[in-house]
Amino acid sequence: MQPILFRVLLLTLFLASSAPRLASAQEAPAPDAVPVPPVQTEALPPQPPREFRGAAVALDGMTLQIGKERVALYGILVPDLSRTEGLRARLALDRLIAGRSDIACLEAPRDAPVRKHAICKSGETDFAEALLMEGIAIVDRAQTHAVEGEPEVAQRYDAAEAAARQLGKGAWIDFAEPPAPPVPTRNERLFALAREWQAGIGSLLGVLIVGFVALLACGLRRRPAAPLAQHPAQPLPPPPVSE
Repeated sequence: MQPILFRVLLLTLFLASSAPRLASAQEAPAPDAVPVPPVQTEALPPQPPREFRGAAVALDGMTLQIGKERVALYGILVPDLSRTEGLRARLALDRLIAGRSDIACLEAPRDAPVRKHAICKSGETDFAEALLMEGIAIVDRAQTHAVEGEPEVAQRYDAAEAAARQLGKGAWIDFAEPPAPPVPTRNERLFALAREWQAGIGSLLGVLIVGFVALLACGLRRRPAAPLAQHPAQPLPPPPVSE
C-alpha cells in the first residue's frame, strides 16, 4: 500500500506544478496598446423658447392663462389682488386682452422655477409696456437687467416707467417730475437780450424824467412869488338924477 500512496502523491505534486505552465501556454498574448484620442465635449444648445398663442384670461394684474399654460408677464411687478392697486392692475389687463384671440406669449430667457415668465403681445401692443406707461406696474429690474436679460426690452420698459413717473400716473402720483425747461434757440436768446436792453433803457429814461420833474418842482417852490399890482380905487359914478 505504501508504494501506491507514494506514487499517487508524486503524481499529484507533478500535476499541481505543471498546471500554471499549461494555463499560461494556452492564453493568447495581450494586444499592443492603442492610443485613445481625447474626448471633445460640447455644451448642449439651449432649448428654443416656447411660444403660446390664443385667447387669454387675466388671473391677476400680471398673470395670464392661455389654454393650459399659465404665464406671468416678464419684467414687471404689480401689487397683490388684496390691495386696491392690484384690482386696478387686473382690470387694466382685462381691458388689454378683451376680445383678442391673437395673443402671443414668448417665453422669456430667464424663467423662474415655479412661474413661467413671458413677453406677451397682441399685434404691436406689449401688455407689460402698456401697464408701465399707465403707472400700474413698475419695472422688475432683477429680470430685465440680469445677465441673461434682453437689453432692448430693458430699455423700452425703463423708458415707459420714466414717462409714467414724469406725468405722475398711477403709482407715481406722488413722484411726478417737472418737465425740463426747453433749450432756447439762438433767435429766442437774441430777442430776450433785446427785451432786457429795452427794459433797462426805459427804466433809465424813467428815472431821468422823474428826477428832472422833481428838480423843476423844487426850483419853482423856492422862487419868491411876484407882488400883486396896486390899482387906485375908482370913484363910483353918481346915481342918475330923476327930473
